[in-house]
Amino acid sequence: MIAGSIEVSIAEGAKAKSVGTVDAADVLALTGVLFLIMLVRYFLVAGLFYLLVWKRPLRWRERELNSDKPSRSAITREILWSISATLIFAVPGAFMLEGWNLGWTQIYLEPARYGWSYFVLGPLLYMALHDTYFYWTHRLLHQRWWFRHAHYVHHQSLSPSPWASFSFHPLESVIEALFIPALVFVLPIHVAGLVFVLTSMTIFGVINHLGYEIYPRFLVDRSVGRWFISVTHHNWHHRRFNCNYALYFRLWDIWMGTDRWPNVSTARASAVAADQREASPANSMTK
Repeated sequence: MIAGSIEVSIAEGAKAKSVGTVDAADVLALTGVLFLIMLVRYFLVAGLFYLLVWKRPLRWRERELNSDKPSRSAITREILWSISATLIFAVPGAFMLEGWNLGWTQIYLEPARYGWSYFVLGPLLYMALHDTYFYWTHRLLHQRWWFRHAHYVHHQSLSPSPWASFSFHPLESVIEALFIPALVFVLPIHVAGLVFVLTSMTIFGVINHLGYEIYPRFLVDRSVGRWFISVTHHNWHHRRFNCNYALYFRLWDIWMGTDRWPNVSTARASAVAADQREASPANSMTK
């Protein structure tokens, strides 16, 4: 971006109105601050689950999904790619905050502005829309060209760790980073709801790559749990490559016939290790 500022005008009815300027220095500063905040959040969340689960294997042995654990060098690779992705995620986030400061976004502060029902349901709507975007971009990333040039980085983690949650190639990072910052310009959300959505994205991302099923078995295998992504569900994606593409909810996978559901017992170490023989990068791509 050019140094200085860029004058931006928008149409209001039939009349164009100058509403403010985007300052390059402000955006750069916000990018740096957001990068540090998001990096700390990544290390706190991933590190917490790593300590509570991965460093206590005996406690979670019955919930283990993968018998083959990533090497230290593989975990280092996951962390380095995640740091790269965090920097990329910070850039549209900085433009989002600058837009909010200039009054361009639909982020609001008064909880009752759109009614209390929307205050509560707004974040769920955001998550549903984000899940839709994630599902279809994820399907795109499994097309041959996109997989070979971008998504292969994430699928290097055949047996993922919590650190793999944001292990993305820069091209994939750009695709994933744009949606929510763009959405705030068109769809209202309370600032607390936005924080909830962004924090949930990090937590769900880490849990989905945990490799141990931490949710209660009655919730995972039955009832309402069949509508939500569990560790078992996403772990199967890393093993089979060509199923279970969603982030939060299983609805799009169910609707599009890409939902595969191993229960916790059949997805444990011995079964998954056998399935590894069937999984290969070739199976991950659609011609």
